[in-house]
Amino acid sequence: MKLKFLILALCMFPAKLLMAQQNSWTCSLGGNTALMYPVIDGNVLYAAGENVFAAIDIKNGKPLWTFKAEGIIAMPPLIANKTAFFTTKAGNVYALDLNLKKPKWTLNVGDKLICTPLIYKDLLIVYTKNFFIALDKEVGLDMWKTELKTSGSPLLKLSGDVLCFSDNMKITAISPANGKLLWTNSLPVFGQSDLLINNEKIYFTNADKLYCLNLADGREIWKKVMNSNASPLINTVPCIADNLLVVTCNQEVIAYTADKGQELWRVSLKTPASLHSPVICNNKIYVAEYGTKLFCLRIDKGKVEQIFEAPAKMESELLIENNRVYFFTSDGFAGSFYLVSEK
Repeated sequence: MKLKFLILALCMFPAKLLMAQQNSWTCSLGGNTALMYPVIDGNVLYAAGENVFAAIDIKNGKPLWTFKAEGIIAMPPLIANKTAFFTTKAGNVYALDLNLKKPKWTLNVGDKLICTPLIYKDLLIVYTKNFFIALDKEVGLDMWKTELKTSGSPLLKLSGDVLCFSDNMKITAISPANGKLLWTNSLPVFGQSDLLINNEKIYFTNADKLYCLNLADGREIWKKVMNSNASPLINTVPCIADNLLVVTCNQEVIAYTADKGQELWRVSLKTPASLHSPVICNNKIYVAEYGTKLFCLRIDKGKVEQIFEAPAKMESELLIENNRVYFFTSDGFAGSFYLVSEK
């Protein structure tokens, strides 16, 4: 089955339900590899899936080149300074030169990798179920290694000299400089939560609750119950603009003050499916359901202004790049990108 990528530019004229299909293109790479984990850098769309890393011209859909890795790429790549850093389940770390289209270096860490690398100064940090390891990002030499048990794929967030993640019923912070433990905060949380770090605070959702912690020591600042009937399996990541903190919970979009957690408004979208994490772009809130609809809301009151319809179920969280909002869908081996908002 051929793999196709589709980019559609959606016009932002007033309408309740839009499905504009302008400047669309399709890209067939052949084979049966379903590319996912898209990252946009300039005019290039980079995507990875199975053992393939691909570069596609975002303007016209022209395939630029592909690279085959050893092992399955299970998490999004990190693009920095014309280099793609990614890991595979075979335990390999790649530093792929995007100009030369070949690796600067590769390293096998001897354990399964399901992570997106992080860069801290001159270090590239990756992790397995059993340890965290920092490599020289230019040549791949080991710089430090910390034995630390995880479920294998927590989502890391870096802020200054603190690296945080949610895993195993607690929030943990380590030093990215040397891997030493800074603090842990044991919470009655279920599974893993993606963290938002802003203004020295950590925000995250877990089941029916929204938490705010102090970044320096993990101390709880405030906690709110969003919806007592929330699913324990879906933990979305909040988004923030100034002192406005926006979250999704089941079919609701809720706004709080970021400093004190005071509820400002909530809107039920009455969707048949739960909602992805929200994003803020051009003073609008965008949120997609785990289905085919994408909603555009006013940031001040949460009023729905537009609804966009996708031809297939949206599988990824929304992406913001250069004041544009993108989302990714998957329909068998077919993927789609949509340009939703352009400044």
